[in-house]
Amino acid sequence: MNINNGVGGNDLRDYMTLSADKKTITIDVPSTTPPDLYTPLYVLMPGEVNFPWPTNIDWNTDCSGVAPSANLNLSTLQVNGADVFGFSSGTTDYNVILPFGTTAAPTVSATPAETNTNIVSVSITQATSVTGTATVTVSEVGTSNTKVYTLNFSVSTVDPSNNTECAGTSNDVFSGIPHFYSYRFETIPSGVNVTLTVSDPLVGLVGYILDYTIDPMVETGMTESANQTFTGLLAYTTAGEAITVRLKFAFAGGDAVTNDLVYHVGEDCAGTVGLVSAKTTSVYGYAANGAINIANLSSGDIISVYDTNGKLLKTITAQNSVESIAAGKGLSVVKVVTATGTTILKIMN
Repeated sequence: MNINNGVGGNDLRDYMTLSADKKTITIDVPSTTPPDLYTPLYVLMPGEVNFPWPTNIDWNTDCSGVAPSANLNLSTLQVNGADVFGFSSGTTDYNVILPFGTTAAPTVSATPAETNTNIVSVSITQATSVTGTATVTVSEVGTSNTKVYTLNFSVSTVDPSNNTECAGTSNDVFSGIPHFYSYRFETIPSGVNVTLTVSDPLVGLVGYILDYTIDPMVETGMTESANQTFTGLLAYTTAGEAITVRLKFAFAGGDAVTNDLVYHVGEDCAGTVGLVSAKTTSVYGYAANGAINIANLSSGDIISVYDTNGKLLKTITAQNSVESIAAGKGLSVVKVVTATGTTILKIMN
C-alpha cells in the first residue's frame, strides 16, 4: 500500500500505523501546528477500491471537539468599493460614517483570508438603509464555527462645501478611526510662522502636525492651548506659498490621520490678504508710552497684537477711529479684523 500526499510523491508511510487486523490505518503527521494539507486519499487493493476517488481529507479538522484551526479571518473589508478605515482582521465591530448627502444604502464586500472554498464560506447581510447595520459571516464548512464582522452605518452631518482652505470641519480621515474635528489656519506675518488651531470633541487626545510641504515629511507635536483645542506653528513666511499638512490624533482605542489640508500663506479667506507694508496700513509707530497706534478704524473692528513667536499679547475691540494698545517696545505683530471681515496684518518695530 502506498500513501503519499500527491505533491512530488513524498512518501508518508513513515507516519502510518496499520492495526493488527489490518483494517484500520492511522496517519500521525508530526507537527506543532496543523499542517496545511487538503489531499485525496488513495487506498488501493487488488480487485477493488474501498474509497470513492477522490476523497478529500481535511487535515485541519479536529473531530475530537477541540477548537477548529480553520482561518476565519477576513483579508479585506470594503464599503462601496473602498477599504474600511482602521480595518484589522482581529477587529469585528466597525462604525462607518458615510459621506455627507449619502442616500443609497451602502454595499459591503469582503474577502476571506482562507482562499479554499472547501474550507470556509462567506455570507453578507447588507444594510437596508444608510443608518442600518451589515454583517459579514465567515463559516467553517461542515461545522457550526463562525466569525461575524458587524458594520454600523451613519451619515456625516458635515457639509464639506462650507469648508475653506482657512477653516472647516470634517470627519474624513486618510487612515485610522473617523471622527469630527475643526481646523483653522492663520498667518501671523512676523517672519516666523503660520498658526494652525484644531478642535476635537474626543477627550485625551495628543495632536501632531505632519508637514508634507517638505521632503521628507516632518512630524511635530501640537500644544493643547485649551480643553480639546490644540495649536501648532509652521515656519512659512512667503506670501502665497502653498503648504500641505495632515493632522494626526492619538487617543485611547486608536488613532487617525486626516486627509491633506492645503493652505496658502497670507490667505485669510474673508477679504484682502495681509502682508502689507507699514506705509499702506492703518497701523503706525509707537507712541511715547510704548503703545501701538492704530488709525482709520471703525467701531467693532478687532485688534490683536502678537509677539514674534505667534503668542497673543492683547486683543481689544475698537470703539473709536484711533486706538492705542500698550504692548511694550520691540518687534510686534498687529492684526486688524474689520467689521466687514477684511484682515490687515502688520509688523511693527
